[in-house]
Amino acid sequence: MEPLYWRFEKGEKIPREVRDLWRRLLGEGKIFFYPTETIYGLGVAPYQEKWVQDLYEAKGRPETKPLPIIASSLEHAKKVWAEWNPIAERLIKAFWPGPLTIVLEANTELPEIVHAKTGKLGIRVSPHPLARLLAELSGGLIIATSANPSGDAPISDPSLIPESIKKSIAVIIDSGTILGLPSTVVDCSKGKFRILREGAISIKSLTLALEEKI
Repeated sequence: MEPLYWRFEKGEKIPREVRDLWRRLLGEGKIFFYPTETIYGLGVAPYQEKWVQDLYEAKGRPETKPLPIIASSLEHAKKVWAEWNPIAERLIKAFWPGPLTIVLEANTELPEIVHAKTGKLGIRVSPHPLARLLAELSGGLIIATSANPSGDAPISDPSLIPESIKKSIAVIIDSGTILGLPSTVVDCSKGKFRILREGAISIKSLTLALEEKI
């Protein structure tokens, strides 16, 4: 069955009937292909193990690799983190909404499969209105892994979705070509600061934000 398809530009108003349909499909564990501020993502509501497992299988991603999350707000991120500390707070104030994924210790609200039993969750609040909307419609959180077969380059154009992934997608949201960098990922767990991946936000920018006097 072909995925449902919509073309919306960034900032375009989404009709209520479309929002309602997306909310229902997210509540059924359907997989979405959608735009973010960095690259196109594959997403599913992270609340049931089966839904997350389906996403791993669609992407061909090993279940030993955690899945990143987009939250609709900091408050929703805090609901699934088990800790909070000054380093995370300072970086979030400096860069959210934005392409910075913060990794902190997880609580037990989400299935362990989301974080591959590492005990840590990587979350960001996206500045892209469609990504934020999907997180909101999904109950505040949505998986945000890159929309490509595991090991391949990220997909910048919805017309290039390979059939191996397309057959598992319920919804395609097209917002044109996206040529951004992946989010920068920083582990701030236990009050420490460790860069796991440099992406759209540079190491220098992160360091300056931490050194800046309040």
